[in-house]
Amino acid sequence: MDVRKILSPNGQSKLIEMSGQRFGRLLVLRRDTSRGIKPVRWLCQCDCEANISVIGYCLRSGHTKSCGCLQAELASAANSTHGLAKRVPEYDVWRNMRRRCANPKLERYKDYGGRGIYVCERWNDFNLFLQDMGSRPSHSHTIERIDNNGPYSPENTCWATRRAQSRNTRRNRIVDIDGTKYIAADAANIVGIPPKKLQWRLKQGHSMSKALSPGDLRKRSSKAAK
Repeated sequence: MDVRKILSPNGQSKLIEMSGQRFGRLLVLRRDTSRGIKPVRWLCQCDCEANISVIGYCLRSGHTKSCGCLQAELASAANSTHGLAKRVPEYDVWRNMRRRCANPKLERYKDYGGRGIYVCERWNDFNLFLQDMGSRPSHSHTIERIDNNGPYSPENTCWATRRAQSRNTRRNRIVDIDGTKYIAADAANIVGIPPKKLQWRLKQGHSMSKALSPGDLRKRSSKAAK
């Protein structure tokens, strides 16, 4: 990815243009500014001809691939194949998600419901949860919140491998680029600097935007001094 699409020379974030790109069944038509500036949303047309406004990260991460018709088809297929909803593996994921957010007797409650993590009202219905999330890609995938401090909701939740989940912890620093949240190490890779160099720059007191700037900051500092 071209770094110039993400950071301008002064370290400020710039818009990642997505018009005309296709993600699953969705064709991006144009940026949707009807809901405010951030997070950046895009108006898309689904193959079923329905229009939907989607957050850019959800498109690029593969979280949203249709207007909802794909998830509905997957849910219908799962129910027709397995019979009762309780027999599909996603049901256990849904049940455990709700329990750790609502049951103080569970040991893991302190890391979820105990610190304000909750399940959105829509997902009190398992069928709606399955419609939004679709089938689990594999047995190695578990449910993950994009923002580790945010709720379980359609716009903040995706399927991820355990390795990917282990990187999304409260210990990691989150960087916001164009309305999309990245782990600091990933942001460093995007702009082309080693993650260790980013850590060193931050320890030296540089701001995140400056620390993510390509090039040698020491040379810049010496020129500024002259």
